[in-house]
Amino acid sequence: MVNDIKEKLLTELSEEINTERQVIYILSRIRKILESDKKKKKYKVLNFYCNWALHAEIEDISSVKDLVDGILSEDSKALLEFMKFNLFHTEFKKFLSEYGLPTNISDDEALRLNFNINLSNIYTDTPMVIKEIKRTRIIWSGASDENGYGGSFSVVDENE
Repeated sequence: MVNDIKEKLLTELSEEINTERQVIYILSRIRKILESDKKKKKYKVLNFYCNWALHAEIEDISSVKDLVDGILSEDSKALLEFMKFNLFHTEFKKFLSEYGLPTNISDDEALRLNFNINLSNIYTDTPMVIKEIKRTRIIWSGASDENGYGGSFSVVDENE
């Protein structure tokens, strides 16, 4: 099963990534591999980002607790770290290397920027509802385009 998923992922990664649909597909295949090979703990950050793109509510943020705490406290370093998706790309590249898949998305600055723009657009459409923090909703307002990426967060307590 993993080999079939890996082949599909290889096919997608071999094409130019231009759409949110492609990014969602890539993240969903990665998540399937992580689940099938029981590697969600090894790739905690990557799994978190895959989950956020695919689910409306997040139950476990332990893998990125420092990052989420930084967002909630409006720490500029944490916000910048998130906006550049550095933690994501670190684990993404390790995952791709481990499975013998091309790492060009993480290695090539233009491909990485294009991937990040689509990823940012996905997160803009998917507010992060964190159940363990009293149903806190973190809304990412991405501002990504061909000149760069950035954005802002707003935090809403759904209990109020």
